[in-house]
Amino acid sequence: MMPNKTPGLALAVSLFAGTIASGWAATSIYRAWWAIALLIAFQAVFTMPYFDAGSKVGLYAWGEGMSERVRLVLLAGMSAVGVVIGYVYTLMYVRGVTAKAATASAELDMARQIHERVVPPVEKDFGIAEVYGKSHPSSEMGGDLLDVTLREGLLDVYLADVSGHGVKAGLVMGMVKSAIRMRQRSTPSLDVLVSDLNAVLADLMMADMFTTMACVRIARRDGSTCAEFALAGHWPILHVTSSGTLTELPNEHLPLGVDSNELFQSGVVQLRAGDLLVLITDGLIEVQNSAGKELGFAVFKELIVRDRAKPLTELHDAVLNLARQHGKQLDDQSLVLVRVK
Repeated sequence: MMPNKTPGLALAVSLFAGTIASGWAATSIYRAWWAIALLIAFQAVFTMPYFDAGSKVGLYAWGEGMSERVRLVLLAGMSAVGVVIGYVYTLMYVRGVTAKAATASAELDMARQIHERVVPPVEKDFGIAEVYGKSHPSSEMGGDLLDVTLREGLLDVYLADVSGHGVKAGLVMGMVKSAIRMRQRSTPSLDVLVSDLNAVLADLMMADMFTTMACVRIARRDGSTCAEFALAGHWPILHVTSSGTLTELPNEHLPLGVDSNELFQSGVVQLRAGDLLVLITDGLIEVQNSAGKELGFAVFKELIVRDRAKPLTELHDAVLNLARQHGKQLDDQSLVLVRVK
């Protein structure tokens, strides 16, 4: 038995090895990969000075005079204490992680419930038109807003897309819906409503965020049906007649929240029974396949024209299946179909 293999040496080795092991564990847990170089440098520079210092203070001499039996019992006891300490700290860490995971899970579940409440699916015949719309978030809470209201004979359909996704975008989305509902009470024209909404969001949203929106207001006047429409940085609204003629109602304005001085204009289009209005968010047409190619707007329009006469539920499912077959959903995907009666 070498004289330097003493309980004192075992204690020194345990402290040093435990410190290094803790450093590597922390690097992995917190993904602090930059610390790998520091750990390697620490081991290379301080290993010898550390053990030399232990020798100078006489630490390794502790236990040299003990019998082999006593020394083994002491080493076994030190090992047991080390195991207990490691177990306690591991248990504390696991409990902490579990508690955080449970809290995060509860918050995500609450976010999902809020999203379902704020953006419920719409499947209703409003008399003047039939509307079918759904929003499919890419996480528990999405940033797409779908809203339909009937007030004083005016059928308003809104589809908005807050930049990004997740809880951050979802919170802004809820704010957008509240602002729209409040402004709707005075029934302003769509250009006034969107301009006012833009001014509000420009003051409230963070600098790196914005919201695109497409909205339609359908009304009957003097026996004819027309739609006022307005867009803010959004994909064009598609107007498809029963005969298959497709017209894009274009966007000519910035997204909401970018420039508080932007003045939005609305347009008007005449509608006939059987005409279809389609509002989408970019999560459907910008989905990419394994080669990085986007689905594209042209393919989407071809499907809409081809299947225009199908029930709205089947047309919605056909669009969704087209996107899902093309690639994995990475962004919120929303679609609203409006068929004039």
